[in-house]
Amino acid sequence: MSLSNLLELVLDRNKLTGCIPEFQSGNKLNIISMGRNNIDGRIPSSVTNLLKVTVFNLENNNLSGSIPSEIGMMEKLEIIVLGRTRYCYRFTTYFFLVSFLICFPYSHIL
Repeated sequence: MSLSNLLELVLDRNKLTGCIPEFQSGNKLNIISMGRNNIDGRIPSSVTNLLKVTVFNLENNNLSGSIPSEIGMMEKLEIIVLGRTRYCYRFTTYFFLVSFLICFPYSHIL
């Protein structure tokens, strides 16, 4: 089964565990929502393959580390939700070249 035409991936509140898989190029996803699960690890640098994503929700998971600067290359991204994670938010100048809203209630910003 091919999911290359999938536009929205909404897997909120499914008790998912493990890490976020690498993202493949050529997908048509515009919404990725995996909030309120038990996902751990980091956001993979392959987020640059998510060229059409406008909403990226990973809130309320066990993510840690720093946000990869590659997120700044997601040109269509409008909303990223990372609230209630263990992320330390360290932003580079490059990260702010793309205009989008970041929501992170109850998280630690450095």
